[in-house]
Amino acid sequence: MKLPMSDAEIARRYRNALDPKKAIKILAQLNGAGPSDITAALIREGVVLDTPPPARKKRKRLDQQEVQMLYDLGFNDYQIADKLGVSPGGVYAWRYRNGLPARTTTGYHKRRKKEGCA
Repeated sequence: MKLPMSDAEIARRYRNALDPKKAIKILAQLNGAGPSDITAALIREGVVLDTPPPARKKRKRLDQQEVQMLYDLGFNDYQIADKLGVSPGGVYAWRYRNGLPARTTTGYHKRRKKEGCA
């Protein structure tokens, strides 16, 4: 679409604007075009547009049955979290709510008891 303002003039006005988002809308109104036409003109001029922040990742919910199954198989909090793609803190909280003891993979606590050290 042919705009009344040149791409360079649109880019200059966009750069001088206090609020870039409003500037696109205003420039669209002044040129009798849509915001996508103004955005295209800015891209042609090599203007870096303010992009919105990336969408926040949606948290994955803890599946109680899967956690219980993995816990029963002897996995510790970190292993369960890794397999299910959740945080270890979430697994710990689940285990704490259910009154279950922690699992250790290193055997450090067992070894300490065997040696006679509290």
